[in-house]
Amino acid sequence: MTLKSIIKLSVATAIILMASCSREPMPPPEPEVDYITIEQLRAMNAQGITTVDTLVYIQGIITLTPELGNIPAFVAYIQDSTAGICLTVTGNNTFSRDSEVKILCRGVSFTTYNGLLQFGDISIADQTTLVSLTPQALEPETVTISDILSGDFQAEYVKIEAVQFDDPGTYSGENILTDCSDEL
Repeated sequence: MTLKSIIKLSVATAIILMASCSREPMPPPEPEVDYITIEQLRAMNAQGITTVDTLVYIQGIITLTPELGNIPAFVAYIQDSTAGICLTVTGNNTFSRDSEVKILCRGVSFTTYNGLLQFGDISIADQTTLVSLTPQALEPETVTISDILSGDFQAEYVKIEAVQFDDPGTYSGENILTDCSDEL
């Protein structure tokens, strides 16, 4: 081999090595995350699942947040077209009422508090994505006290018509709501 051939081979090898080293490594592909409805999420708990161990997400509208002062700071409610569920949040609860969000469910657990199914502890920073601050408004479903007592509307945005307080003079403590046949 001549000196000229050795130099050409060395230059070609150097170019190949430099070109192959200048590329950044390929990131791994994004994992596939499947959508499930809130009704399907609630069914997972009914089947005995206590912690979600699959890559799934729910998407819905936040219907209640602590900003109105009638629920604790770590709680929010979400609803889609199939059902609603109470969420518990770790850290600062920055959910905005009437916003649409996606929530990654893997690693999140179910709990029950006074008969209310809760889903949490959700990290808003790590497990949620804002879809829209102004989604199509969610209208409350009109129900009766009997409907509420059935448990079929747990954590859902509802409106109860034709009711009154049993003792209208009481402004604090527990108040009984009645439609003259059922009480809540």
